[in-house]
Amino acid sequence: MMNLQKKWKKRYASNLSDGAWRYLKPHLPVSAVGRPRELSMRQVVNAILYVLKTGCQWRQLPREFPVWSSVYSYF
Repeated sequence: MMNLQKKWKKRYASNLSDGAWRYLKPHLPVSAVGRPRELSMRQVVNAILYVLKTGCQWRQLPREFPVWSSVYSYF
């Protein structure tokens, strides 16, 4: 199942490399209260980088990313 999910994920030039993600991940805040996150923070960061690189509108984010309003709230 995991290989199938990876197969359908599109790779964008703005996506973080594995090394960049390993460096960035410990610097992201972790919420000690409230419900656990349902979104992949790596996908959120990739979506933000996509918008910054392409200049697209938030509502025009490709479907491979989380919902635009969720990504925007982290921005």
